[in-house]
Amino acid sequence: EWRALLRRCVQANREDMLSAIRSIVVGRAETETATPDLVHEFEDFRTTSFERWRTLTEHLSSNSPEKFPNGYYELSVHPTHAIPADTLTVLQERLSRARRIKLTGWTPFLEMNRNEWRPIPVNDHVEAWIGRRTDANIFREPAFSDYWRASRKGQLYTIRGYTEDSLKDWRTAQPGTIVDVTLPVWRIGEVLYFVSRFLDEFDGVRAILINCKFTGLSGRTIASINPNRLTSSRPCHTEQIETSANVTPQQIKENVVEIVHQILTPLYEAFDFYRLSRSLVEEELNSLREKRF
Repeated sequence: EWRALLRRCVQANREDMLSAIRSIVVGRAETETATPDLVHEFEDFRTTSFERWRTLTEHLSSNSPEKFPNGYYELSVHPTHAIPADTLTVLQERLSRARRIKLTGWTPFLEMNRNEWRPIPVNDHVEAWIGRRTDANIFREPAFSDYWRASRKGQLYTIRGYTEDSLKDWRTAQPGTIVDVTLPVWRIGEVLYFVSRFLDEFDGVRAILINCKFTGLSGRTIASINPNRLTSSRPCHTEQIETSANVTPQQIKENVVEIVHQILTPLYEAFDFYRLSRSLVEEELNSLREKRF
């Protein structure tokens, strides 16, 4: 009778037990629940940042590469309880220190020296639009037309077109037709590494709210632009995917693989139930760190 009782108890609490064991093994920290006020503040920052980008691009034709005609991804970050930077100059200095580590040649929250593209103070924020046209603009590609914005509270926003739509020299598919199986891991991973370095400059951060949106997905397939990686081609029937996470600074430092996997799983599943393996995320993030410039 005792054996049967214990078996029922174990079965009833199996998921809770496994979750507790997993927390111990991977060092998962508990995050506080975001209050309605924090959620509203985050939504307001995301909305005003996107509207600012739309204002900057409204004079462009709808098929301009700087306007991401085939879709884009955007990522927003909101640290809770962060003590704001005293001035925009201090904020820009913190951004510059976070940029000292470069994992790719085109890093998130990029700082360019050319006057038209360099970060500038606008409405109590620091922002940069690499998509602004100049006489010498050699980029004119969705993946190289970033807009980003930062607040003194440590909030971050970035929007960028897909690299898969900007591979003119070695493109294996037409723009708007594929999502590479590894590039989302690199893009989100690199942003989170930047966020971790940047928010180290702020006191008081308890949690970090993250929101990520991918658009222009319908009609694309998940594939590989690397001929050495084999993957089945699976279509997406959803136009956009939005996903979020609520993590601690410690989690990003110690458990970024789990966070990237959590954020990206809904995106990959939209491609005909493609299963994003944790091992792929870990492998690609290891490769990303090894590319340090």
